[in-house]
Amino acid sequence: MYHAPGRNREFNAFVLDKSYYGPYDETTCIDWTDDSKCFVVGSKDMSTWVFGAERWSNLIYYSLGGHKDIMVGCFFEKDSLDLYTVIQDGTLCVCV
Repeated sequence: MYHAPGRNREFNAFVLDKSYYGPYDETTCIDWTDDSKCFVVGSKDMSTWVFGAERWSNLIYYSLGGHKDIMVGCFFEKDSLDLYTVIQDGTLCVCV
């Protein structure tokens, strides 16, 4: 995760803040919640990982497995933590 540049002119605008490790293969999709407090990552290894962008007492990371094909999309519902994932064969999985 990088800090984006602000309104001031900065020499090194993008600064690495944190690195997240989870998926064992190439990342295929990513989505953030509306409040940017957590994000989801889908991967070719057929897994979905939910990470907290800031430190929470009840969420460091959460792995969702059981998909039968490569992830092609992962989406949070607006103003919610309900999660939708789409795999390559068109199957939609709903995690509430």
